[in-house]
Amino acid sequence: MEDIQDVVYNKDKNGNKPLFLNYTNPMAMNTWYCNTLLPDSTIGLCHGVQGTAAALSFAAGVKMQDFSFLCVGINHMAWFLELWYKDLNGTWQDAYPKIKEVIEETEQFQKIERLRIDMMKACGYFMTESSGHLSEYIPYYRKREDLLEKYKGSDLFYSNLKHGAYYDYCIENEGKMEKKFERKIRRSRLRIKKMPTTEYASHIINALETNKPFRFNGNVINKEGGLITNLPKGCCVEVPVFADAHGLHPQGGIELPTICQALCLSNIMVQKAAVEAALELDREKVYHAVLLDPNTASVCSPAEIREMVDEMFEAEKKWLPQFI
Repeated sequence: MEDIQDVVYNKDKNGNKPLFLNYTNPMAMNTWYCNTLLPDSTIGLCHGVQGTAAALSFAAGVKMQDFSFLCVGINHMAWFLELWYKDLNGTWQDAYPKIKEVIEETEQFQKIERLRIDMMKACGYFMTESSGHLSEYIPYYRKREDLLEKYKGSDLFYSNLKHGAYYDYCIENEGKMEKKFERKIRRSRLRIKKMPTTEYASHIINALETNKPFRFNGNVINKEGGLITNLPKGCCVEVPVFADAHGLHPQGGIELPTICQALCLSNIMVQKAAVEAALELDREKVYHAVLLDPNTASVCSPAEIREMVDEMFEAEKKWLPQFI
């Protein structure tokens, strides 16, 4: 953010401002923090929406060009409020009945997404995050051994509930990512792919440069509460966004069902406390953020949480000198 501010953040320069495309977690906190420092500087990008949409179109038995959806909420907790597919007559139909039937009858879906299917039954809507990852944000599954066993899913990536998905990934790939990056950086030329991936960044850049509109789901600030109307003003939300030469255009005026609103709020307040802690360098607000976390609260007492936060600060102190 200092580089953006010092080098290129000039809204009058050529009529444009730079745009920071953030792919790093914690997505909502990082995007919220950056836009607090420099308003409208940052959009958060994740692959949970398009990845889940592809799985749901497969369940519906249609290609992505014959599949459409409305997905809104917060990062790692966004909801497919509408799912549609085009039938053989070219008519758009509600895909939910068909998808629910396929999911219930398909062993592979049950093995991989046992927890996410359970949440769909509870709330009425399919969610963006894979089962192992989703379990980190809600209080229902990680508090007892029997629940961990019941909903653990397969051994595939992000289905394990025992540890956070990133923990497993880091253990399995310790040192490998750095070496991979170093090898690529040392190359004199980088290979250009003929076809873009489903990741949003290149498509957004293309839309900004060519004025060919691109629709995607992005993490942006809920200005004046106008994007998701029953979530707090100024929080970070994940909504449909259109990109073109004029910039980014988030779609708003959306109201979440009460159950979706409540679960999002349970994490938004964690994010708010964490962003305030980072901005103010307030160690006590870090503790408050962890205290408010639904998953942590389902297992630990306030005193245990404080002890854990102190231990975490001690373990990470060389990276957090500003809090000492």
